[in-house]
Amino acid sequence: MDEEWHDTSHPDQLLAELLELVPHDKQARAKEILSQVRGIRHSLEDSEAESSQLNYFLDRAKIGLWKWDMTINRVRYSKSWCRRIGMDPTKNSHSAEECQSRVYPGDREALEQLITEAVRTNSQNYEAQFRYKFEDGGWHWIVSKGFVVTDGEGNLVGMKGIHIDITETKEAMRTLQFSRIALDEANSKIFWIDQAGQFIYANLQAADWLGVSQEAAEQMSVFDNTELTPETWAERIRMLQQERKVTFECKVKARGKFRPVEIHATLVSYEDEDVLVGMLLDTTDRLAMEASRETQSKELLHVTRLTTMGEMSAKLSHELAQPISAIANFAAAARHYIQELKLEDTTLATVVDDLADQSERTAQVLRRVRQFTKHKELFQQSCELDEIVNDSLAMMRHDLADCSIEVACDFRSQAACVSVDRVQIQQVIINLLQNARDAMEDVKKQARRISISTEAVNQSVILRIQDTGIGIPRDDDEQLFEMFYTTKDNGAGIGLAICRSIVNSHNGTLTIANHADGGVVVTVELPLESMNCAVHTET
Repeated sequence: MDEEWHDTSHPDQLLAELLELVPHDKQARAKEILSQVRGIRHSLEDSEAESSQLNYFLDRAKIGLWKWDMTINRVRYSKSWCRRIGMDPTKNSHSAEECQSRVYPGDREALEQLITEAVRTNSQNYEAQFRYKFEDGGWHWIVSKGFVVTDGEGNLVGMKGIHIDITETKEAMRTLQFSRIALDEANSKIFWIDQAGQFIYANLQAADWLGVSQEAAEQMSVFDNTELTPETWAERIRMLQQERKVTFECKVKARGKFRPVEIHATLVSYEDEDVLVGMLLDTTDRLAMEASRETQSKELLHVTRLTTMGEMSAKLSHELAQPISAIANFAAAARHYIQELKLEDTTLATVVDDLADQSERTAQVLRRVRQFTKHKELFQQSCELDEIVNDSLAMMRHDLADCSIEVACDFRSQAACVSVDRVQIQQVIINLLQNARDAMEDVKKQARRISISTEAVNQSVILRIQDTGIGIPRDDDEQLFEMFYTTKDNGAGIGLAICRSIVNSHNGTLTIANHADGGVVVTVELPLESMNCAVHTET
């Protein structure tokens, strides 16, 4: 009956009825006591409401309160935490052994060591992470924080603190770690950049390509090592916000040098922010290959033209052979007629002799052109290198004189013989003399000089041709021998390449370098055959 009455009656009504039962002379004191009871009741109701709200927020945050009374070795949990881990929330406390049994076996030893140390040092900042069995039977990661509790005399009585379920955080971090490992193992260069242009992440490949550590890469900004400005970067972000996926090109500084790259970018959400996830492709080699293919295409076209020109030269030399022969015959007839006239003035005879000499020289040039275009095997014979140089100079003497070029010769090879194709070696020497002449176009006439020397050293004969020209650009030594590379405005870019090819075919070497006194010195080294050509016969 009391239970039913208690359940159906309002507390204030019961207190009023109780006051009527109090004697009249005692009612003032009774009212005072009842007022205090009402205050305590309302305070308890407010406290219960606050406790209910606190439990709600703790449950939503996956936080539990705990208190370990070491005097009786029992642990008390908040009710919401009891329900979460599958313990009876109606129990006032649980044994420490029961709580310990729920800790993952592999974590128990480390946890006991942390608790022992906290108790020993009377720690007010205890923290541990371990796995704990929950209601669903699974192991959840817990971070436990708390402090040691003592009585008024400083004696240890227990510990109290909170448990936080961090399983989702652990799984997210593990997933992120696995993702980063996968990205680090990838062959692609991958990075994340926020909208302000700050690097958030760079995988190992990207960091290695940049020439820095991952930590250093993640401290970089796109404005530190690219040619992008804040305006162009903002434009890229706007494009991504519209398209979500964009490919663009720029230059990125890697290992101290700007390199062309292609970036495939995607805008993705990361921690409530859109960030750029990009894959970088270094296009240096690809662009070089494209440029090489374009150069090769131009070279092929040039070779085709030169081939056509060579065929035309062969035909032209054949067609010119007859009129040149006729000129030589007319010169011979004129010389015979002048001798019969017995003229005192020898001027006419000198002119006719020069005409005959030049017609013969022209005929030799035409024969060499025809021979060169026939692609025959080397016709090697024993020759004195000094003699070949003199013959080449004879063919160039008028040309060099017209350019006011002084020629100085120092032949020290002492009749050294080389086994060469005479015509081809002449072609090399003439080409080198022409290059020396062209290199001195901008030099004062009185300073134009070509020095030619030969000497026999060990088993080689060395020819050096030095000019007083402007020299060659630094680092261009080897590039000068590349086909179609030229420093002349009207050059074909094949002379030196052909010269080196001819010398190499004779087992020799051709090098070029700037001279310490100015100009260029070209060195041709050929194998020595003997020191006396008289004992050799032509082959």
